[in-house]
Amino acid sequence: MRSIEAGQVVAGRYRLLECVGAGSMGVVWRARDLLLRVDVAVKAIWVGGRPGTGDHAGPGGPAALGGADRGRTAAAVREARNAAQLRDNPHVVSVNDVVEDGGLPWIIMELVAATSLDAAVRADGPLTTTRAAQVGLAVLDALIAGARIGLLHRDIKPSNILLADDGRVLLTDFGIATNVADTTAPGPDGSAGTPAYLAPERITRRPASLAADLFSLGATLYFALDGSPPFARETIPLTIGAVLHVDPPPLARADMLWPVIGGLLIKNPDARLGAEAAQALLLRVLRPPVAAAAVPPVAVPPVAGRPSVTAPARAARPDPTGAALPVLPVAVPPVPPPRGIGRFRQRALLAGGSAGLALVLLVTGLLWIARSGPSPAGGGDLLPAGMAGLWTGTVRQGPLEFEVELELRAGGLGQTVGHSDYPTDGCAADLRLLTAEGTTITVQERLVERGVLCKGADRLVLTLRPDGRLAYTFAATAVNSVGNGLLARTSPG
Repeated sequence: MRSIEAGQVVAGRYRLLECVGAGSMGVVWRARDLLLRVDVAVKAIWVGGRPGTGDHAGPGGPAALGGADRGRTAAAVREARNAAQLRDNPHVVSVNDVVEDGGLPWIIMELVAATSLDAAVRADGPLTTTRAAQVGLAVLDALIAGARIGLLHRDIKPSNILLADDGRVLLTDFGIATNVADTTAPGPDGSAGTPAYLAPERITRRPASLAADLFSLGATLYFALDGSPPFARETIPLTIGAVLHVDPPPLARADMLWPVIGGLLIKNPDARLGAEAAQALLLRVLRPPVAAAAVPPVAVPPVAGRPSVTAPARAARPDPTGAALPVLPVAVPPVPPPRGIGRFRQRALLAGGSAGLALVLLVTGLLWIARSGPSPAGGGDLLPAGMAGLWTGTVRQGPLEFEVELELRAGGLGQTVGHSDYPTDGCAADLRLLTAEGTTITVQERLVERGVLCKGADRLVLTLRPDGRLAYTFAATAVNSVGNGLLARTSPG
């Protein structure tokens, strides 16, 4: 059995200089391209499992070759060639060549002066929320680009994300993990990748998907902010059990990143935050909405029989482009301004946790269950006296705030009694009356303007307070934190 050693020339072209890393997937060497006379990164991919013991595990040591499975070798070469299609993506380590030598596939890649996210966090501590958001956007950009051509990563984790010395964020091993082994089936330890970052559906033998890669990204961002993976336990079986059955502890320092991280870590892939919505929320972390400029009061002309009044003008809508982004090593596809019909529409909260921070869901049919009293029988105008008119204000849910404008008018049960508008996010809905009792009504939002983060509330509770303001509330459930605000009247009905 031959070994991989310094000085060896691979495929007659790449002279191995020093081993720079090794793992379950293979071993990476710095090598010299004898044709172009430049240094490159060369990775030997283990096929049919990692070779036996020996000194291949340590950087610089030789690596014993195991028996090569021809089918898997061909699959690895084919997948790496596919991954080379992403060489122009600014967040993917470029694949320059794929060769076979000694029964193993070798991936020839760009040599990057960088530190892995794993090493950076362990050496220097957790990232700031801003830097973590930049990392998240870069990885999302790479994942979306891969998905467009049918490529999945399947092993998103901190050690596969490089923080380059020139400021770039790069995803490595893209596409290589897909066909090196049958990663749709768990291995001997029940895993199919790196257990602490593995999506639940991969453990239970469901097919790989972009949603599974997004779960792994959520776990990676959690690590980036906390320094520990959310599901890591003392043993692999305990770790897998945590991935399947335990919610991650809320991460208070995540602040506005928590809706993204929590949304990506939802165990049901059908309810998990999607890539496009995650991009929009990460952009919101880097580019928070511009505060509305102060607007002087507007004098309302007197009406016969009524005294002259001064009403506050409706606040100017913020520039949809938001504040200028900081200079980042992150390029993402154009994303529309973040939209969220009351951002709560998609937010889901991990139950427990004193922070009560919201996660984001994009699942149709999820019900926000609000308390409501009995409805009087019969039709007619059931809107409480004094509730009709225009109302504006700010609603808060967890670390997020959003502006809302409501227009309420007379109507009966099942009828449209108004309209809700979310100017910051560009979403709007009609309001269908569900219940009415005293000074409180419950309405259902039916979207008429949709965006990436839009989902109408199934039960929104509005209460006219004695001080003349309108309380706006949707209740908490096992997957959703409470959202509330107080709206002021801007125009009588």
